[in-house]
Amino acid sequence: MYTMYTKLCLVCLIVPYLHAVLSHPCSISEDQRTADCTYRHLTRVPLLSNLTEHLDLTGNNFTRLWNYSFDHLPLLRTLKLDSCNIDRMEGQVFGSLIYLESLSLSNNRINILHKRFGRLRFHNNPSLTNLDISFNTEAVLKQIESVYPHKVFASMTSLEQLTIDLLPNPVFKQGFRKMTNLTSLIFRDCTIMHLKNDTFRYFQNLTSLTSLEMSGCQVHIQPWFKVETAVLQYFSSLQILNLSRSMITFPVAMDILYGLTVTSNGKYSARKMKVLDLYNVNPLKLLWLYGVSYSVKVTKFMTRYLQQLCVEDFNIGKNGIVEIDVESVQEFRNINCLTRFVMRENNFILPFPKFLFIVVHFISHATNLQEFDYSYIAMQFSDVTNQSPGDLRSNENRYNGFSVMDTTHHLSVKEEDSRCMVPLASANLSVLRLSHLLFPFFFLCDVDVSMCPKLTHCDFSYTSISTMDFKVKGANLSYIDVSGIDFSTSGSRLLGSFIHVGHLAIRDANLDRAFSNNNYIFRNICHVEELDISSNHLNTLSDEALEGLESLRNINLALNFLEEFPHGIYKMTQLREIDLSYNKLSFFDKNTREWLDGRKEATGSNITVLLYGNPLACNCDTFDFVSWMMTTHNVRFDNSRNYNCTLKYGSTASIKHVYEHRDTYFADCNDHLFWLQFSISAISLLTLALVLAVIGHTFRWRILYFFYRNCKIKSGFEDTTSYSFDLFVAYTAADSPWIWQQLRPTMELQHSLHLCLHERNFEVGESISQNIVNCLQKSKKILFIISQDYINARWCDFELEMANMERVQRGGTNSIIVAIKGEIPVEDMPRPIRTIWQHVTCIIYPSDTTDRDALELFWCRLHHSVIS
Repeated sequence: MYTMYTKLCLVCLIVPYLHAVLSHPCSISEDQRTADCTYRHLTRVPLLSNLTEHLDLTGNNFTRLWNYSFDHLPLLRTLKLDSCNIDRMEGQVFGSLIYLESLSLSNNRINILHKRFGRLRFHNNPSLTNLDISFNTEAVLKQIESVYPHKVFASMTSLEQLTIDLLPNPVFKQGFRKMTNLTSLIFRDCTIMHLKNDTFRYFQNLTSLTSLEMSGCQVHIQPWFKVETAVLQYFSSLQILNLSRSMITFPVAMDILYGLTVTSNGKYSARKMKVLDLYNVNPLKLLWLYGVSYSVKVTKFMTRYLQQLCVEDFNIGKNGIVEIDVESVQEFRNINCLTRFVMRENNFILPFPKFLFIVVHFISHATNLQEFDYSYIAMQFSDVTNQSPGDLRSNENRYNGFSVMDTTHHLSVKEEDSRCMVPLASANLSVLRLSHLLFPFFFLCDVDVSMCPKLTHCDFSYTSISTMDFKVKGANLSYIDVSGIDFSTSGSRLLGSFIHVGHLAIRDANLDRAFSNNNYIFRNICHVEELDISSNHLNTLSDEALEGLESLRNINLALNFLEEFPHGIYKMTQLREIDLSYNKLSFFDKNTREWLDGRKEATGSNITVLLYGNPLACNCDTFDFVSWMMTTHNVRFDNSRNYNCTLKYGSTASIKHVYEHRDTYFADCNDHLFWLQFSISAISLLTLALVLAVIGHTFRWRILYFFYRNCKIKSGFEDTTSYSFDLFVAYTAADSPWIWQQLRPTMELQHSLHLCLHERNFEVGESISQNIVNCLQKSKKILFIISQDYINARWCDFELEMANMERVQRGGTNSIIVAIKGEIPVEDMPRPIRTIWQHVTCIIYPSDTTDRDALELFWCRLHHSVIS
């Protein structure tokens, strides 16, 4: 009795546990410390092991969380509750999670301004360092204040990173003073209406707060919109400020930098900043909706607060800047702090060459500058496109008193080739981006970068200069991108200066025309290891075109028109990867396969070949290639070798499937079936002879027609001016009402075309077959009304066969038009139609005859097909 009772108790305890394990909706790690319960349609927190430390509940439907919801997970460290439709939480819902470090509640329906949220407390979460409650409160564009529940945030004394929404007219009260460990404040779902000078006054003592992100802030044009200039004055330790994509206008962004140059007492102080990101702060799209013009001229006055800042990473890209005052650059102080400077995607209209030398001077004096991005800028200078070097030197006063000959401290003219030199000196510059620039003039100077010993990365891609006949001297680059430059006419001098480059990108450069002009641009480059020459219209690659690339490890030939493997690659003994994606390769020949297999022995590792997007073939001629691809262990392919290939009769199948069923697909390719094939062929010939004899007797009139046509027509093409009818119409009696009520009125009465209809135009006394032949010869185009009745008609195949013969006699012209009425499967189409499908014009009559647009389109296409 006691034993039975004990067993019953054990069963009662084990069964629920087994049910929970076997039917658990979550993905749990082996050590039971991590549980992934995302998008499981859960309405309550699942029962998990009490060892769980990391739990992701994103995308469920909890609606409400109770105080006891997480009591069974005491060791939880990270908890994600994003997008769970949560709109209510009890005050101590997280009170049992004393080890909780990271909590994410973004994209829910928690209104942080509601009194329910104000009851939430985190006093029992001493380890909580990261909290995300963004995208929870919808912004209401009103002048009333949005008061944040400061008591909730006052309980987060250990918090280091806070991600929250910035609401219109925000009010942060004294509870935020207690967040002394906060280092990063991120505003998501940011809406700016009025930011006052004292908005952040309770952040004054948060000395650990070094990062503020207000990116992507929306600004609505309202009369009360305002951002006051000293709004940032209480962030005394701020080192990272991200205002990117906030539509506050670039001048406003520069004005609020004032708050970083003063303390709360109004005294000036120098400020070192790691990041100042002002990328795309212009409201161009918003202003365009209201018809407001917007452009920015950077002046010395606008940049006055930058004089008090020492910025390492400075980004002013995509701000509608149309002009930069030279003085604003000359007066830029503390440039020794700069390590990265981004000016891309603006609309500069700058004086040349004065501003060029200011930029060169700026880079030279920014001794710590590591990256300079001057890309995507349409630059327009004085018109010197038609001047020769002699004209340029003779016009010394052309640029407002600033000429090439006046700048001897910048340029040194070489008498032997009459070229000038622009020196670029920067001890730490490593990345230089000059991509997508427009220079509508001749650049007559070389660039000397020998005083930039760390310069390793240059991007000149898609930069348009009237001539690219210049050099970059002293370069020791590891990466260079010159894509988009037309190497069919220029560029060889530029490329010849990069003899030590390791990675070369030269996409979209018209290399097909360069090679056809015997401009073999790679001969002087001996150390390239990675080469990208994709998208260059290459349909062949000669051995000479690849000379100088013997050290290559990776080559990208994708998006070209190569029909065979380039044999010049055989000389590249160090090659590890070949990208031949999206070309026109159907197979590899025997020499190519043997060379690829030999790479394993030569280099000690497999070579990788990318072939996705090629029209590979599976037929008797490529059987060896298919077998090699599926069996070789010396070559790695992309797409798990599961390419599609074209079969003998035009259909497609995967190479894996074809190889696995090779006895079926390649049965007629084996030598041991020769005698069987011979026997079958002999029997087939005898049968064919018998069939031909029967057909010759039964259909002798067709044979006579064929010889009649061949004897009658001397030239290969018909004289189109001798036709009596514009269109011969083949149809059945069932379609006769449609012909006379719709086709004839539309084509004859509206479009003045002369139709040949058998009920009207067949001659009395002649046989039907003779009438059909005569009318086909007299008609410029032939129209078949294909319906189910027509397919079953007696004369269907005859008319189609005769029409095809007539088409051939006319030189293969597209004289046959097919109009399909009704739903007819492909396999039910007449055989003569299927055999010449690529030579006919097909038009489908709409099934919904009430659709006037579809009917009108049908008649329009039919008329166009007849007269074209």
